[in-house]
Amino acid sequence: MIQEILTKSNVHDQDYRHAKKRLFPSFLASNYKHMKNRRIKTGLLLLFSFIIGFHLLVISGIIPYENVWGGRLKNQKEMLLFETLSIVLNALFMVVVLVKSRYLKLNISPKIITVLLWIMTFLFTLNTIGNLFAVNNLEQYIATPITLLLGILCFMLARERS
Repeated sequence: MIQEILTKSNVHDQDYRHAKKRLFPSFLASNYKHMKNRRIKTGLLLLFSFIIGFHLLVISGIIPYENVWGGRLKNQKEMLLFETLSIVLNALFMVVVLVKSRYLKLNISPKIITVLLWIMTFLFTLNTIGNLFAVNNLEQYIATPITLLLGILCFMLARERS
């Protein structure tokens, strides 16, 4: 039936466009884009949650601090400072994604959120490069793909129109 509607010789361009709109409503395309962007946002929120959990495990001593920060931390005090900073930054990253997703309503300009997402993209790109040169293998083989994925997802979200 669809083929008949689209291939009839007496169908003019206007009729063709009308038939196409009836058969393939535009809301389907916008819903697909919305779902794709929703997956990006959900993925980012999950990754940030896991990262915060990971850093809490480092603070608790379950994961040795020699396995993070490129293996360059010298003592417990340095570890606590850097891990706390990392948790705070990841929590802020989560807030940015939550605001962009409209799950969290804050009076922040969408332009500022977009700029913050571009900054996050840049930071995760730098972090990926740093992880490639990490002293320990855990960061090289596990953290590098994670930060690369975070950078790509932040890039995709930064390009999204508000």
